[in-house]
Amino acid sequence: MLSVALVSAVCAAGTLTPEKYDLDWRMKISESYTKEASKTKSVNLLFLGDSIMHGWTMTWMKHNGMNIWKGELGGYSKLNFGLSGDKVQNLLWRITEGKQLDGTRAAVIVLMIGTNNIIKGDSVQDIADGIQNLLKILREKQPDAQIILLGIPPVAWKMKESAALNPLIEKLADNDKIVYVNLAPLFLGVDGKTKNLHDGLHPDEAGYKAVADKLIPVFNQIPGKK
Repeated sequence: MLSVALVSAVCAAGTLTPEKYDLDWRMKISESYTKEASKTKSVNLLFLGDSIMHGWTMTWMKHNGMNIWKGELGGYSKLNFGLSGDKVQNLLWRITEGKQLDGTRAAVIVLMIGTNNIIKGDSVQDIADGIQNLLKILREKQPDAQIILLGIPPVAWKMKESAALNPLIEKLADNDKIVYVNLAPLFLGVDGKTKNLHDGLHPDEAGYKAVADKLIPVFNQIPGKK
């Protein structure tokens, strides 16, 4: 059962309400994350999102960020709860009905979500409203966590939409408990086309290296969170 506060927050999302997985492999990964959270109890960094986040540790894919995860980010205790294919609705389900964060406490939550919503055709305003709702729930679930809210990289065949979403995401940050970091420039060349995205969507190793270089100074500015 969801608490009254969570029910109110979920309903505020309009059309982007929690959506359970309809594929067994995705449900199994989600359940494995919930178990891992309960075993870990506390962690410096908790990454949440879709395949772009999943790709940090997605070793079965040719292009991934594992070398960076172990190298540049190796000094932090961390969990990667990115799940390929996730929309805002799926992540909402994981956090509410799936209770994925109930078993652990994170010092810093690194959140990137919305790319799959753009690909599926949701409006940028609906996506932003859904992320705002998600942030409210994360703050309730993890009141002591610093949230690093990431802008999404460009989507090569949806450049207009991905560019329009990031300013709306930025407005959700308060520069206190929620800090916005714009990653889009890391993936755009001077010609306006994508770079460091091996398929126009997912980062290659150089892309993950650029993200780590951008985030580490942010992590290190958070008092007591190193």
